[in-house]
Amino acid sequence: MGRGASAALSVACLIACGWASAATGGANTGAAVPDIVPGEVIVQFKPGVAATTRRAAVAAEDATLAENLRVPGASLVELPPGRSVAAAVRDFATRPGVVAAQPNFVYDAQILPNDPRFGELWGLPAIHAPEAWDLTTGSSAVRVAVVDTGVEYDNPDLAGNITQLGFDFYSGDSDPRDENGHGTHVAGIVGARSNGVGVVGVNWQVDLMPIRVLSPSGSGTTATITNGFAYAAQNGARVVNASLGGSSYDPMLETAVANAPNTLFVVASGNGGPDRVGDDNDSFARAVYPCNLPEPNLVCVAATDATDSLASFSNYGTTSVDVAAPGVNITSTYVGGINASLSGTSMATPHVAGVAALMLARNPAATVAQLRAALLGSVDALPSLQGRLVTGGRVNAYRAALAIAPPPASPQPAAPPPAAAPLPAAPRTVKKVAKKATLCYRRRTIKVPKTKVAKYKKKGARLGACKPKKKTRR
Repeated sequence: MGRGASAALSVACLIACGWASAATGGANTGAAVPDIVPGEVIVQFKPGVAATTRRAAVAAEDATLAENLRVPGASLVELPPGRSVAAAVRDFATRPGVVAAQPNFVYDAQILPNDPRFGELWGLPAIHAPEAWDLTTGSSAVRVAVVDTGVEYDNPDLAGNITQLGFDFYSGDSDPRDENGHGTHVAGIVGARSNGVGVVGVNWQVDLMPIRVLSPSGSGTTATITNGFAYAAQNGARVVNASLGGSSYDPMLETAVANAPNTLFVVASGNGGPDRVGDDNDSFARAVYPCNLPEPNLVCVAATDATDSLASFSNYGTTSVDVAAPGVNITSTYVGGINASLSGTSMATPHVAGVAALMLARNPAATVAQLRAALLGSVDALPSLQGRLVTGGRVNAYRAALAIAPPPASPQPAAPPPAAAPLPAAPRTVKKVAKKATLCYRRRTIKVPKTKVAKYKKKGARLGACKPKKKTRR
């Protein structure tokens, strides 16, 4: 099922993927059993349902309204002790004014264990970022939301590219500081500044917005992540990087993505199961979300290694995973002001989000559809990725930036025809200025035309200026 297709099959996964039997102790379906938050459900009310009706519906189930989510009509509900999540979902779904109910699913950062170490920035040359920098190095007018464990926003490589802090939906406050390291690493791949310190990201200039939705251990829930997605879109993010994933179809997560059609969500394909061997996301039992959501404003990313091969841990899928990017031994910023080398589809995802931001810096007017088409239509096709991904290729920053080139400037209006040469001006009659003579007349120096000198002489005038009057001594 490709992007934009009907989600009907995915809806069925809410029951078939095994969460209900896990919650009630029933038989396992054989699919991966998704994690859910015990004692919590999310209820989606119909538009226009009054707050009093919501509270009454919750009270009727002996539950507590914990939080109204940022997705319109959605509420997080806490169940009474001992209440089955599966039973509560069924009961809430039948109440008047309720559209749907679901568990509060758990999501994890898609990173592999790896000791922090300094390494080489091999990923940037692999995606042809240096060539792309000849076209653009990014723009502070392009906002990329890092929806993750938070970001060390005073890190010297990141601080200059963070103009506004987002929100911490894990702790419920306005300080999205990273207590894990994952989000800081992701942010550095997208946009560590070129400042002669540490590392550099795909963008030298970009507006990074840290939004914390994952715990210090790297886990989050439907409630925190949908809040983060909605917050990002409502606060001007053109691109959302979500290096996280869960194993069950999540209607609320899909609603959050669908409600933000002008934002491109770039997400991780996942790192296989417990064996850390990549799985086929096209398999109904192995689907990963949000990667497998069908929305057309979403791009799912696999990981490649330094040989341009699909990383051994990376999930794939010819209909569900769109493109690949470097994700093995990637060096980037880390908490504590250091650099660290990490691996995972979490590291591949921000390479693609960073390229999308470069493209928007080159053409800010591009729509999400244009951005996605140019991004996926300009990949480097690789034999190792053929038959494994939608595009069969790895992202190419230079070709993507060329593909999204701004439209040619509007043609300038034609110059008006040259004006007719002016007619020659009529010859001017130059008046002769009569010459004047200086006279002393009645003790004043005057100048008169020479033709009148004789007249003034008859009246006692004499040629030349008057002599100054001598002072008389007393």
